[in-house]
Amino acid sequence: MDAKINTITATSGTEPYATTIVAGKHIILSDEPVDHGGADKGPSAHDLLISALASCTCITVSMYAFRKGWNLEGVSAAVTMERSIENGLQSTNTRIQLSFSGALEAEQIQRLLVIAGKCPVHKTLAPAMSIDISLKA
Repeated sequence: MDAKINTITATSGTEPYATTIVAGKHIILSDEPVDHGGADKGPSAHDLLISALASCTCITVSMYAFRKGWNLEGVSAAVTMERSIENGLQSTNTRIQLSFSGALEAEQIQRLLVIAGKCPVHKTLAPAMSIDISLKA
């Protein structure tokens, strides 16, 4: 079994909630919105989480279509996460609406919707949360 190990460092200082994230050679600033006490200098942690799901979905679909030689010119993923707490338990419902550009047949589009659910981030998150994938109307 091949293990994939990712190490990310996050550091916060004296500025409330502002956090610098280092991922390899990339630096990302995360923060909370003003109405939560932050300065809104970057996406929140939850926004980063669903950003990872959105980008992984697009990459996975694009890779699959490329390998198949399909005419996928672009893919867009709009991810919405709804979190609620009831009786002290948090539930999360996440929706991914996909849109594709390019000359694709109906069967190809349906296959790409299935493949979207096979992205590695989806596989990591799905056991802990509900994720619904659909074609954007």
